[in-house]
Amino acid sequence: MVWTKPEKGGNPFAARITATHVRNDQPIYRLTLKSKAQNGQIKRDTLLVTPTPPFYIPAQRDFIPGH
Repeated sequence: MVWTKPEKGGNPFAARITATHVRNDQPIYRLTLKSKAQNGQIKRDTLLVTPTPPFYIPAQRDFIPGH
């Protein structure tokens, strides 16, 4: 499942991935996300990403560019 939204506006929603594509002509970046748990511990999640797709930011209720 991924977060997506209609290109011409509308609310984000969860959608099932129906296909994947392999592209070897883009760089791959390691993106590390840090968050603080309620117990005060720092949690780190690492994603391998390409620069093109946007990221959904729940606090902003919007997507931001991936580059």
